[in-house]
Amino acid sequence: MWEDREKIMYQIEQNDHQSPKSEQPPLQPWPQPGTHLPTGAPAPKRSGKTTGNNRHQLLFPVLLTALITFVASAGLFYVLLINNALPAGTAGEQSSSGLTIGVTDTDSDTQAEAQKLATEIQLIKDNFYRELSDQEILAAINKGLPDSLGDPYTYYLSAEDYQGLQESLSGHYSGIGATVSQATDGTLEVIEVQENGPAYEAGVMAGDIPVEVDGESVEDLDSASELADKIKGEAGTAVTVKFYRPSTGKYLTMTMTRQDITTEVVSYRMLDADTGYLKISSFTTNLFEQFKAGVDSLTQDGATEMVIDLRNNLGGDAQAVIDCLDYLLPEGEVARINGRSDGQAYTQEWTSDASMGVSEDMHYAILMNNNTASASELFSGCLRDWNKAVLVGEQSYGKGSGTTTIQLSDGSAVNVTIFRYVLPGGEEIEGTGLTPDYPVSLSDEASQQPLSQLPEAEDSQLQQAIAALQLQDAANTDSQTDG
Repeated sequence: MWEDREKIMYQIEQNDHQSPKSEQPPLQPWPQPGTHLPTGAPAPKRSGKTTGNNRHQLLFPVLLTALITFVASAGLFYVLLINNALPAGTAGEQSSSGLTIGVTDTDSDTQAEAQKLATEIQLIKDNFYRELSDQEILAAINKGLPDSLGDPYTYYLSAEDYQGLQESLSGHYSGIGATVSQATDGTLEVIEVQENGPAYEAGVMAGDIPVEVDGESVEDLDSASELADKIKGEAGTAVTVKFYRPSTGKYLTMTMTRQDITTEVVSYRMLDADTGYLKISSFTTNLFEQFKAGVDSLTQDGATEMVIDLRNNLGGDAQAVIDCLDYLLPEGEVARINGRSDGQAYTQEWTSDASMGVSEDMHYAILMNNNTASASELFSGCLRDWNKAVLVGEQSYGKGSGTTTIQLSDGSAVNVTIFRYVLPGGEEIEGTGLTPDYPVSLSDEASQQPLSQLPEAEDSQLQQAIAALQLQDAANTDSQTDG
């Protein structure tokens, strides 16, 4: 799926500690309780649910975000007016374009900045190579303000982008069934191809780099969301995409017919008599019932341990994350939140409740890679800090902050970072990610295949996860024998 910006990797940091391709590290003992907790840090608290601040309305995909409707208020300190008188007590600068720049702050430095902005608008209005309307200028300011703050998760969303966000969180959209990420150098790369979708049938592979859409270069696109706007469209219509395939050094042009796509959010199966496998592709708003059904089915089939696959899971809905953790954990701390709301700083504790649906003895090996982000990092890090899971694969993305998505009157929106979260063991992962207990990467050949199509024997990360669980089984057996 060509996901909108909320589900796209923007500033993926390459991990210098990542294992060479195909290199298998020696199997290490299962971490002992407290291994991941900082020195002197307390074990996760077994406290009740918190109240206030409506924690379940926060969302996550390379985001933690809340969806609210913007309402203008008298508390705004900066105003842009078009051919209107300034409010009483407001100082302002008038440009001949008809735009008035007004501020309620009378500080001289603020006034100087307002004057500079008015001058800048006028210079652009008078000298840009084509005529600009006031609406175009205001739209540019709306987009430029959040984008200029130096935070990759604070940005402007067009109405189309905002609609795409809703589609991505629901798991339903019309497109070709491929997911891309954007690296720090701006390169867009396919990271996942949905089985039996248009991209899959056309032969698109993980690692392919889109260079043209319907004959137009994508080189000047600022974001993956802009690419998504070009790729998505009405079901039944055709789109032609030209890709560069680094593994062969060749360019490939593929024409695909868009389809209505429903993302398979949860899939599961038994790997052997005792080991279940459950893959979560995204923490969508409707995830929990599917997650619960998968876990219940595996335990009924005899699973006493599970591999949970979160590779290429870019995040999702916090309600879904917390509900899933509720089902796997006893009552206690999930994360601590440090943020601001309505101009006030706050600290809040997120907790799981007493609705645990699996045995206390259940343990997990979680598969992750560089595209395991945000909600999936919270899920993984929390289970690890509770000593319920080990992490297998590659360094995760590193999204430890939350945003709020504020919808504007015309359907567009602005995404604003409002808090950072701390895992139960005290770790902050913003910009660094989670380090795997068992670092292992797929071979170059295996990494080009959709994970859903990769044979188990060729999936070195899955094999490492199974081995780690077997090691835990052996340790448990020895402990029972000694007892």
